[in-house]
Amino acid sequence: MDILFTIGAVWVCLMSMAVFTQTNSYGHLMISLGAALTLSTYLYMDNKRVAELVLIAGDVFFWGGVAVIAAFGGRLEKERLRTSSWKEILLGKVPEHLQTRKISERAAVLQGALISILFAVIFYVAGDQQTALVLVVGVIVFAAYLGALAFKS
Repeated sequence: MDILFTIGAVWVCLMSMAVFTQTNSYGHLMISLGAALTLSTYLYMDNKRVAELVLIAGDVFFWGGVAVIAAFGGRLEKERLRTSSWKEILLGKVPEHLQTRKISERAAVLQGALISILFAVIFYVAGDQQTALVLVVGVIVFAAYLGALAFKS
C-alpha cells in the first residue's frame, strides 16, 4: 500500500506541475509543491520534529493550492475538466484554448523525467531502494517516449 501511495503522490505532483506549466495556475504549483514536500518527509524519518514540520508544510501547500483553485481558478478548472478527455486529464494536458503558455510535448516529457529522477534520488537517499527503482523504471519509460518522439519527427 505504501508504494501505491508514493506512486499516486508522484503522479499528483507531475500532473499538477504539467497543468501549471500550461496555464500558469499557482494553485496547481502549490499542489505540486505540497505533494513534493509530503514525499520528501522520507528524508527526515530519523528526526521526528523535522519530518513533522515538512509534512505540515506539505499539507498547507497542498490544501492551500486546492483552496486557491477553488477560489480563483474554479471557472478555468471546470472548463478544463468539461472539455478534456479522460486521457488528457490523466496526462495533465490542457486543451489549447485554455493554455496561457504553449509547451511542446518533448518539453513536457522531459520535465516529467527530471521530476521522476529527483524523486528517485530522494527515495534512494532515504533508503527506499524499491520505490527508487520504480521511479527509475518510470524515467526509462519517459526516455523511451522521448526516443520515439525523436524518430517520429
